Amino acid sequence: MENIIVWIDSSIKLENKLIKLKEFLINQFGEVLFVSKDKSTAKFYQSKGFNIISIEENIDIFKEQDILKYDDFIPDEIDKEILNSIINFYSFKKNSLPNYVLREYLDSFSQLSILGRFWSFLIKKNNISHGLVLNGISINAFSLSLCLYQNKKNIMFWENGLIPSSLFINKSGVNAFSYIESHDNNNLLDENIYKVEEIIDLFSRDLSKKPSILITLQVNTDTNIKCFSPFFGVRDFVLFLNTEFEKKFYRNFDLFLRSHPKYNFDKRSYKFLAKKFIFSRLSFEEDIDRATLVITINSTTGLEAILNKKGLVSFGNSYYSKFLRFKYIIYMGYKIKVFIFNPNNNIDMNNRDKILSSLNENSLLINDN
Repeated sequence: MENIIVWIDSSIKLENKLIKLKEFLINQFGEVLFVSKDKSTAKFYQSKGFNIISIEENIDIFKEQDILKYDDFIPDEIDKEILNSIINFYSFKKNSLPNYVLREYLDSFSQLSILGRFWSFLIKKNNISHGLVLNGISINAFSLSLCLYQNKKNIMFWENGLIPSSLFINKSGVNAFSYIESHDNNNLLDENIYKVEEIIDLFSRDLSKKPSILITLQVNTDTNIKCFSPFFGVRDFVLFLNTEFEKKFYRNFDLFLRSHPKYNFDKRSYKFLAKKFIFSRLSFEEDIDRATLVITINSTTGLEAILNKKGLVSFGNSYYSKFLRFKYIIYMGYKIKVFIFNPNNNIDMNNRDKILSSLNENSLLINDN
């Protein structure tokens, strides 16, 4: 029977879903090996009956060999410039190796080589045929994916579900990396360049009744921002909106700014913000309820807006943007797409149905109570 390795990082908050995932995988595979970043997560899940080990407890022996063979770990068919870009992206993430390793091996290529040994050993020792890799271009996730690819194993990617009580699973990645079957998003072939206020004006009928705009921010190191949007980080996005919203067109709108719960939004670094921006202290459910329009880069809050039939303007690629209409604006001298969902538009509501159908096809439904 085939065996699977599952990378879960430090996902203790997903305890109930991971227990259900384990139960599901045990019925599909002979052996299910979970791997976490730290030993505290491994011990937590060991107490729940998981077959799990941690990088923290096992990585030491893989750094003690005489020489790190970088070329052996990098397949010839992978473009080196693309590889360098990936390494640059994951270097923005919090490093996932133990401190005692980092003090000795500061560069990403050495860390990648050490992890390559670790994953290759596990794949061979446990006769792994499949891998299920948690979302993100972290060095741990990328090195496991690379090892699985080198060893011609089956690879799938997962993250916490985009719909309630589910885990999202896709063969090429999550969020903007995900693969969907070809479809027609019914985009009107409009090559015109618009101003942002002209796009916002598409929602003027609803905004005139309830002039509330919710702006949702992401974690500053979010790969989806850096890879799939015109912005390098949260600050760039906020600066852009602050300049845009200085226009008289926006003076009658209530602008609520919502930080990501995992991002320490230091207001002292955003003293440039106009007074019209209000930092929300409500729950997300309360924020989405009072909003007529949601503006985001490519956060999953954009999907929440669609599911709740709220207006949406999104400035980056994502899973849901693959289904949406878009218009062009100019940002920093470049022509970029701005994705739109308008609940009053029949085409957009049809696209919403396609999103829900696709999500169901790529989700493992779990009762996490």
